[in-house]
Amino acid sequence: MRKHDVPGPNGCISRISAVYDCVERELLAPQLQLGPAMTLIEMQDTAHTCFSRQPFSASLLALVKQHAAYARARSHGNYLPALRAVAREAATIDTSRTRLFLVFLSDGAPSDHTSTRGMTPVDVSNACIQAVEQLGAAAGGRDPSTISSSLSSLLTDLGTSGGGGKGATVRPAVVPTTVRLDYNEKVWIRAVDGWVFYPHTAVVSRVRYNAAGQQLTLAQATAQRGLAVRRQKFGEGAERAVFQATVVVVSGSSAYTVGPRLVAKQPRFLEQLTGAMRFQQETFCRVQAEAEALAQKFNRQPAVREAAWQQVAFLQVVVWRVLDTEGVRGTGSRVVDMLVEELEGQLIKWNNNNGGVARSMGGITEGGGGSRAAPDPAMATGGTKPVYNLQGTWTEADGFTLTDPVIHHARGHKLNGATDEGLEGVRSFFRTHTCNALCRRLGLRAAIV
Repeated sequence: MRKHDVPGPNGCISRISAVYDCVERELLAPQLQLGPAMTLIEMQDTAHTCFSRQPFSASLLALVKQHAAYARARSHGNYLPALRAVAREAATIDTSRTRLFLVFLSDGAPSDHTSTRGMTPVDVSNACIQAVEQLGAAAGGRDPSTISSSLSSLLTDLGTSGGGGKGATVRPAVVPTTVRLDYNEKVWIRAVDGWVFYPHTAVVSRVRYNAAGQQLTLAQATAQRGLAVRRQKFGEGAERAVFQATVVVVSGSSAYTVGPRLVAKQPRFLEQLTGAMRFQQETFCRVQAEAEALAQKFNRQPAVREAAWQQVAFLQVVVWRVLDTEGVRGTGSRVVDMLVEELEGQLIKWNNNNGGVARSMGGITEGGGGSRAAPDPAMATGGTKPVYNLQGTWTEADGFTLTDPVIHHARGHKLNGATDEGLEGVRSFFRTHTCNALCRRLGLRAAIV
């Protein structure tokens, strides 16, 4: 949550005041006459119970407003003391007659490992999952295994979704969202329809990743070719916002599309617009190129090469740097777009970087011995660099066309970007992986990590 998310002439003075404002207006005020009670626990290095079992009333609203005036965000956000405080509070409730509704608000992953000797982030996540399972069971909640799976995914997302780092600020230019536009290639498009045009004179450079030299190198320029990018995004990931784009010849307030439909990816956070931006671009392009190299090695295997439907390809990236003197996209005088081709058809996600696997989707199955077995993340590296986040499209004739992979590197944490979970990410794959007929035909065995 940001300060300007909250309505008002100037928003709120801090993020914590914005949170309390929403609690007052959206949670308490609509329920004042319903009769439940509320306990407020603040989470810092330790947990502090501000008040307990206060009935919903105008006096409760006043109490929260009074507390919000003095609340300050400080120290770490340790989950475990707060969960223990919730458990103590829940132990005093007759759950046969009362329902427990827990709202847990945090701006990031747990910090308990920084203040507890010998505890790793993985230990903390497991302890949090166990605490919530016990709390849910005591309160008559749903199946503990379902709670465990959901919370495990949530904790991983909290640890990786802040691509700009803790407390990162979302760029105002990437906040508005629109629907994906259906348009044809080789047609005229207009600025008034939501496009931003960069004529060829505004193009500073076009670069792509050179796998042999392991660096970004200049791509061949095409005369008179500029770039058109939609003014509003149609989606976003952990680190980047996603816009439609295409190569054009610009003529005033209109442009003629001369290239394929593209997707432009831009940083979501202001903190990413720094001197490290080139490194982020290179990392993104390198990961995509490494995934494609592994895919080509996979495609050459005898068990795969004769079956077109099993072939795998990853989209490659071209980085455009263009001048934006009016600042219409919120980055000042220069804009960087990382472009890949827009995938046609339904986007399918076969697995994610938390270890989650879609067992049956799009006619392809994972596990078992069926005739349609999804390719596993590349095992050509001996289990040290599995490729995750397999998403894209599939056809009988062309096989898999994938984009935005995640590579967990067993040698270290974040070597391949903010979503690289290192050795723990590698382990998360093998915890959920089930070898299928394709694995057996390739002679693959699960690595021990």
